[in-house]
Amino acid sequence: MICLAIVTTVVCLAMYFLIVQPSQALIPPTNICTYHHTWFGNWWSCT
Repeated sequence: MICLAIVTTVVCLAMYFLIVQPSQALIPPTNICTYHHTWFGNWWSCT
């Protein structure tokens, strides 16, 4: 379970940096990102 959560987090972060912010991949995001751990899965949401 923990390993799966780590893999999911890495994949989500990679997709976020590659797709959402390709020009800011090396720069820390200015928006606030939070990590959600629920019964339905784990994900990051940025506001």
